[in-house]
Amino acid sequence: MHKMMLTRLDIEVEVAANGKAAVDLHLAGASFHLILMDLQMPLMDGSQATKELRGMGVASPIVGVTAACDGGPEKTAFLASGLTDCVSKPLTISKIATYLPAPKNPYNN
Repeated sequence: MHKMMLTRLDIEVEVAANGKAAVDLHLAGASFHLILMDLQMPLMDGSQATKELRGMGVASPIVGVTAACDGGPEKTAFLASGLTDCVSKPLTISKIATYLPAPKNPYNN
């Protein structure tokens, strides 16, 4: 669903099935302008994947996307893993607009 929303804006999207796959993409040399990270994923959750990516020196914005971003302890722990920001589901373009490149940002005047 998120991929379809972003590709409509002509944004190239790479989907990782889980946190380990996201880390493996970077280990293989991939880099991204923006990383959307779900908290709950198999093999390696979003918090652990974010810690690993930050530990590898990944400086790209990593935005957590989860139902847990309502201000509770899960959000606090997720942000502490190295997230740039955390937005609640459902994901919308307006929630991540500030992280999109200017030519792709429909909210940029």
